[in-house]
Amino acid sequence: MRKQMLKGFTMFMLVMALALATAAISANAQSLKARANVPFDFVVGDKTLTSGDYTVATITMAGDTLRIASKDMSQTAARLTITASGTSSQAKLVFHRYGQQYFLAEVWTGGGDRGRLIVKSRKERAIEKESNRVAQLKGHAPESYESVAIALN
Repeated sequence: MRKQMLKGFTMFMLVMALALATAAISANAQSLKARANVPFDFVVGDKTLTSGDYTVATITMAGDTLRIASKDMSQTAARLTITASGTSSQAKLVFHRYGQQYFLAEVWTGGGDRGRLIVKSRKERAIEKESNRVAQLKGHAPESYESVAIALN
């Protein structure tokens, strides 16, 4: 009987420790949920999303995966992110523009917080590589992307 009580107490303490650790991790996770009106079509990963109102939200406890969804949820994309160096006082989405194609590149929550960098898609890396190759053939410095920022609400 005593062994069973000790075993039950040990299991109870283990469950409580796990619950406490989970609460601490979720409290420290960088949570994000914001809205933006994007006036142009853009690419997130392998998906092209049309212009319109979008919500941006973290979908993992650690905040390393973002979900971008249209207002009516008809268009969604998720992408892995990494922590950006530096901070920004403004909440914004930053896009890389190559010609007429826009790629979501960064998400900043503002208030001096660190931002999140979107891992470049295969398509963006290919366009970047091609523009560098063309620039070298023409004999001038490569024209990289232009950054375009949209405010988050």
